[in-house]
Amino acid sequence: MPALRFLDLELEAITPTFSGGADKKAEIRPPSFRGLSRYWLRALLGGLFGDDPPKVRSLENAIFGHAHRASMVAFRSGSEVETALFDMDRDDFPGIGYLFYSIYQNRRDGILAQQRFRVRIQTRPFPPPELIVDEQKLDVDLGWRLTLGTTWLLIWLGGVGARVRRGGGSLYAKALPAEWPRSLPSPLCESNDPVAYATEIGAKLSQLRGAFGWTPAAALPKTPSANLLHPQACSIFILNKTYPTWHEALNEVGAAFRDFRSRQPDDYVAVKNFLKGLSKGVNQVKRAIFGLPLTFFFSSLYRQLRDQGVPEREARARATATLGPRRGLGRASPLWFRVVRLPGSPPSYTLQMTLFHTRFLMDDVMTLRPRDRSLHRIDVPMPTDYGYLHEWFDYVGKRVAPLLPVSFH
Repeated sequence: MPALRFLDLELEAITPTFSGGADKKAEIRPPSFRGLSRYWLRALLGGLFGDDPPKVRSLENAIFGHAHRASMVAFRSGSEVETALFDMDRDDFPGIGYLFYSIYQNRRDGILAQQRFRVRIQTRPFPPPELIVDEQKLDVDLGWRLTLGTTWLLIWLGGVGARVRRGGGSLYAKALPAEWPRSLPSPLCESNDPVAYATEIGAKLSQLRGAFGWTPAAALPKTPSANLLHPQACSIFILNKTYPTWHEALNEVGAAFRDFRSRQPDDYVAVKNFLKGLSKGVNQVKRAIFGLPLTFFFSSLYRQLRDQGVPEREARARATATLGPRRGLGRASPLWFRVVRLPGSPPSYTLQMTLFHTRFLMDDVMTLRPRDRSLHRIDVPMPTDYGYLHEWFDYVGKRVAPLLPVSFH
C-alpha cells in the first residue's frame, strides 16, 4: 500500500463565494474543489498534449476517478466559515449587480469576503491504475503533483462556486504548505503591483507546464475542441490599475462590461422583429459569444401587448425568447474574470481576465426558442471567432485602464 500524502491549504475568499448544495446554503464543499480541479486538469493536460481528448480523459479518470473507480485523491473541508445573505446595494454597485444578477435573483448565501478557511488534499490508500502516457507511468508522485498543479490553477486563474467566471469565489493562498513540491510554482502571490504580477503569473505558468516531464505541444489546431492552457489557445490580461477594495475593482469592470454588452442593439432588434413577425429569421447574435443560454425579454413589446388587451401571461410569453445550443442546456462563457489580491499592508486589488479560444459549439448553429408556442423555433448561426471578445478587451482597456498581456510558454 502506498504511503499516504496530505496537504493543508490555507485560503482566503477574495470575493464572496457562493458554494453550496441543493439548499443553496453557503459552505466549503469538497465536491466543488474536486469538480473544478477536473476542469483545470483537462486544460493543463490539453496544453501539454495538444487537442487529444482521449489521452486527456484517460489521465483525468485515473486521477479523479470515474463510474467504476474511485479517485486517487480526496478533498476535505477543514474549517467553519461565516456566511450571510449577499445583499450589496445594486444602486451603489451596479457593476456587481450586473455580474452577480442570479445571486440577487435567488437570494443566495455567500461565504463573506476575507473569510479564511482550510482545505485538505490527500491521497487514498490504494495504488493508481496501470497507465502509461507518452512513455511516462502514472504513479502516486505524478498523480499528486498533477492534483496540486490543478489546484494552483484553480487559485490563480479561477475560483469556486456560482458566478466564478464573473469574479465570484476568487481565492488567495495565505501560506505555503511545507509539503508543497518544489517543482511546482508557489501558490503565494509575491507582487505588489499589476506589472510585476503579470510577469510573475507568466513565469509561474511556464514553470507549471514544464513540471511533469512532458514536452508541451508546439502547435495546436486553429480551433481546439476544448479549453487548453497553451499560449496559442489561452489569453490572459491584467488590468493595470489597483483598487483599495475588491468590490471597487469588480464594480468598475462590471459596469464597463454591462455598458459594452448594451452597445449591441442589432441583437435585440433582430430577435424582437422575429417575435413581432416582421422577419422570418435572425442572422447573428454577437452577444452569444459570452455564453449560453441567453434570454431576451422585451419590456416595450410586453407593455404594447398589454395595452392591446392581451392577458398578462400570454403577453409575457410573446415578448420572451431564449437562445441556446441546439443540443444541451448551455455553453459556459469562455471568458473568466478574477479579482486579484496583491499583498501588502493594506492589500490592493486588481482584475484578471482569461479567455480560452476554442470551438464555441459542436454544431454550426444555435437555436432561438420563442416562449410563444405559436412561433416555431429557428436556427441562428454560431459565432465563428472571438473578435467580439477582443473588442471587449479594447473597450475596457480604453475606458478603465490599459491591459497587460501575460506571456508564458
